[in-house]
Amino acid sequence: MSFLTTFMATYLAYLLGFMAILYFNPYWRQRWFLFIENFIDNIPKLFTRVARRPYFV
Repeated sequence: MSFLTTFMATYLAYLLGFMAILYFNPYWRQRWFLFIENFIDNIPKLFTRVARRPYFV
């Protein structure tokens, strides 16, 4: 029970701090959303690259 409580408190503090940084710093917010957008755009490329890989290589 103690581990779960400290884990959740730490997670909540980290999440709130991260959201506060993104709220107050527009440059970091823009960079973070561009990173997420690029990640989402590259997901189909990742699956097609894995699917086309030959078995013998």
